Amino acid sequence: MIKEAVILAAGAGKRMQPLSLSTPKALLPIAGKPNLSYQIETLLDHKIETIYLVIDHKDHQIEPYVTSEFGKYVEIKIIKQKENKGAAEALLLLKDIIHNPFVLFLGDIFFSGCNLEPLIKDVVYKNYDCSLMAIDDESFDSVKKNFVVIPKANNDVAYVIEKPLQNIGLIKGCGLYTFMPNIFKAISNTNISERFEEIGLTDAIQTLIDSNSNVSFHKTIDLEVNLTTPDDLVWANQKFCFSNQIITNDHTELSIS
Repeated sequence: MIKEAVILAAGAGKRMQPLSLSTPKALLPIAGKPNLSYQIETLLDHKIETIYLVIDHKDHQIEPYVTSEFGKYVEIKIIKQKENKGAAEALLLLKDIIHNPFVLFLGDIFFSGCNLEPLIKDVVYKNYDCSLMAIDDESFDSVKKNFVVIPKANNDVAYVIEKPLQNIGLIKGCGLYTFMPNIFKAISNTNISERFEEIGLTDAIQTLIDSNSNVSFHKTIDLEVNLTTPDDLVWANQKFCFSNQIITNDHTELSIS
């Protein structure tokens, strides 16, 4: 099984201001607990032994928090990203460190009810080079904040497109992945996106697909919110607290009108 994971949490969160001026986005709270805690707890549930945490913005807050809260349960190795050039460049910092299949989380995604087992099994046992988490969304406005997944037969992926400009599907990628180490070569072989002026992780996954690598997706997650703006943080708190209250009340006391 997979023993290593990476969390990318180096972004300054400019669109999350003013909240991110005093608190790094990874530590902003959902139901009173930092978002980063939910991610680490999910990795612990899946028997991850080593977490590489890539940080930069307000790293003096993040490092002592994760060490004190989780250091006795999992090995946490801090990687400093000196210049923020996007997720793919951040991941490339691990290319000489990770040599086995691994899990990757983007640190600005809040999620709950996440089962990584199908993604793990695809890269460990089923000859896939990447497996990604997805969710059916009702709104293209939500999909275009992340990336769209265009499926082939079964759970195979034909295309992934970052922040699509047109509605070409409502299967939204969630920023949770499992990879084989050849993702590092795919990143190196991917050109800088003219649209985003950086190497895109989604583009690197498409490079894998175009080179005949097998990429799959699974919809084994209950809730996902891309934490980009303060409104997203409010929305994540509302959705998470509401869903938990429904479960607590056995689906009888609350309803959506």
